[in-house]
Amino acid sequence: MRRLRMLLTVGLALAGLVLVPGAAAGNFDEGKMGCVGEDPALCPPATVGQGYSLTIYLAPPDGGRGEDFDCATFHVTSGSLPPGLSISDEGFLSGTPTAAGSYEFYLTVKYDKTPACSKTPSDDRFVLNVNGQVQRLVVTTASLPDANINQAYTAPALTAANGTVSSWTLAAGTLPPGLTLGTNGVISGTPT
Repeated sequence: MRRLRMLLTVGLALAGLVLVPGAAAGNFDEGKMGCVGEDPALCPPATVGQGYSLTIYLAPPDGGRGEDFDCATFHVTSGSLPPGLSISDEGFLSGTPTAAGSYEFYLTVKYDKTPACSKTPSDDRFVLNVNGQVQRLVVTTASLPDANINQAYTAPALTAANGTVSSWTLAAGTLPPGLTLGTNGVISGTPT
C-alpha cells in the first residue's frame, strides 16, 4: 500500500500537482467530521446556494479536536474544493457552493503554527459532492377577481411553478371572513 501511494505521489507530481513531501496518511478523524469511508472519505453533501460548514477533527481524539490541533494549519494540496468554499487555519471548511459536481481533494495538515510545533505533515483524500440548487416552489397566480359582500365567490385555482403542489394551505395572514382556501387551491365562499 505504501509503495502504491509513493508511485501515485510520483505520478501526480509529474502531472504538475503539488504534494507535500513526506506527508503521512491518516491523521484526520473522518468519523468525527461526518465523513464516511477512507481513501477517499466521502463528506456530507452540500447544495449550490446554501451555506455549508464542516469542522475538521484530527486523530487521536483528546477530548477536543485532536492531538496537536493547536499547532495545525490546513491546506488543499491537490485537487480542489468546490467553488465558493475555503478552509481556514482554524480547521473550518465553509462557504456557499456556487457550482454543482463532485470535488476530490487532498487535505493536508501541517504542524507549523509556531516554531515549537514539530510533527510530520499528514494528508487524506476527501470527496465532497455538491447538489444542484433546490428549486423553490413559487405561486404564479398574479391576482384574483374581486369579491362582493354577501355574494357567492369562487376564484380560479391557484397555480405554482418549479414543482407540483399536492395540497394548498394558508401560510400566513387571513382571508376575508366567509372565504376559505381549499386544499385544491380554490378560494371560495360568501364574503361577509
